[in-house]
Order: sequence, then C-alpha cells, then structure tokens
Amino acid sequence: MKPSLVLKAVAVLDIVVLGAVWLIAPGIGLADHPDARSLLVARALGTDLVVVGVMNWIISGRDDAAMRPFLLPNLVMHVVPAAIIVTLIFSGAFGAADWLGAGLHIAPVVVLTWCLASPTQRRAARAQAHA
Repeated sequence: MKPSLVLKAVAVLDIVVLGAVWLIAPGIGLADHPDARSLLVARALGTDLVVVGVMNWIISGRDDAAMRPFLLPNLVMHVVPAAIIVTLIFSGAFGAADWLGAGLHIAPVVVLTWCLASPTQRRAARAQAHA
C-alpha cells in the first residue's frame, strides 16, 4: 500500500470515526454522567484528531519521500491509546465492549507498521530521496 493511501485512510479514521465522534458526542466512551471537565477533554481530543487528520490528508498529496516522516508520528499516535486500552481491558477496568476502541487504534498501527517496515516501501523512499 502506498503511503498516500495509508495517510488518507488514517486521515478519514481520525477525522470521521474518532475526531468528529468526540466533538459531536463527547460522552461516548466516558462514564454514565461525565462532568464538564471530562467533556472538555473529550472535545479537545476530538479537535486534535480532526486537525491531525486534515494534516494527514494535506501531506498525502506529496511525494512518498515527503510523506514518509509523517508515518512514524501517526504510528505513535495510535500505539499509545491502543496499549492503554488493551492494558485496561486486561486489568478488568474496561470491559470486552472496549475492544472496539482498541481495534480502531490497532488497525492503523498494523497498516502504518507494514508501510514503514515494508522493504519495497523503504527502497522506493530511498530511491525517490536520491533522485
């Protein structure tokens, strides 16, 4: 998969599935009656995800060499919440239903890792950088 497609897919996930949901319905995934601070944090997180998604969409129009440095920060941005959610599920603090949230972060982790680690992608990025 080309980095441009990966960044566009992650952009759509970040903007529509994660960011917009936290902006529009910040109580989803929070306690039954979240306080105002929790809702503020959820909306701020939603805003950040939308902004990152827009940046991913913009950079996805560049050449592969210019896009490649943006893959690692995107990977980290999804590894951290995936690890936190999975840890909370295994500790019993989160239930089985929270695997959906983990999966929404694990999926881009897999695709971004493949894109970064793929020998074909690395060779193509090196060739383009030296051209």
